[in-house]
Amino acid sequence: MKIYVGNLEVGVSGTDLRAAFGAYGDVASASVSTDYSTGASRGFGFVEMTIQGQAAAAISGLDGKGPGWRVMRVQEGRSSQRLRLKQLSKQALSGAAGSTEQRSRDASAKAGAGKKQP
Repeated sequence: MKIYVGNLEVGVSGTDLRAAFGAYGDVASASVSTDYSTGASRGFGFVEMTIQGQAAAAISGLDGKGPGWRVMRVQEGRSSQRLRLKQLSKQALSGAAGSTEQRSRDASAKAGAGKKQP
């Protein structure tokens, strides 16, 4: 199971995540996302655990906790397919709202076109 870990402190590395999640079970991979140009942490990462029960225990055990003053956000990672479907539904909703607004403007323009100018 892929796990999203957010609101990480700047110094947290993949090794740190592996150690924290390793207390709950087998960690297949752990990485922190970094900026391409600067190499600095982007404040989030992903951990992959092989056993679903251990991953669920890690999520409940580590969500809302963290070293230092920041509180980690730990949740099940979204699959790329779920994320794509969510993006498509947002586009469809914004497209539907846009077409409604356009119809309203068109109706207003037609109503105003029939009036005589003084």
